[in-house]
Amino acid sequence: MEIIIIDNIKYILGDYILENGPIYTHSCRSSRDIIRNKKIESSQFIYARKINEIWIQNEGKSAKFDKVLIKEEFIKTIPELNNLNESIAMIDVINDDNGIEKAPIIINLNDNDKLLNIKN
Repeated sequence: MEIIIIDNIKYILGDYILENGPIYTHSCRSSRDIIRNKKIESSQFIYARKINEIWIQNEGKSAKFDKVLIKEEFIKTIPELNNLNESIAMIDVINDDNGIEKAPIIINLNDNDKLLNIKN
């Protein structure tokens, strides 16, 4: 998740919501559709264009070049995206003495323990 700061306000690219929140963005084909369908207030988003690796705020007249940036506070209100961040943080990584991540234990199954398809 890339955080973009414009005028000391943190924004997230609208395409991030589109990719990581499929339930919230159901029936939305673009980040502009999210604004229309979810009726997001104009105070919660801006349009910006990336020129020479710098984001510059504008009116959003060009759908091709102007991207939707949504305030970080608004994104925190979307439960689906908050659950994604919490589930990633809850994964425990077990390291050995050298700092290398340990692999999970190997489970040996007998033939009668394995899953079968419809024919078997």
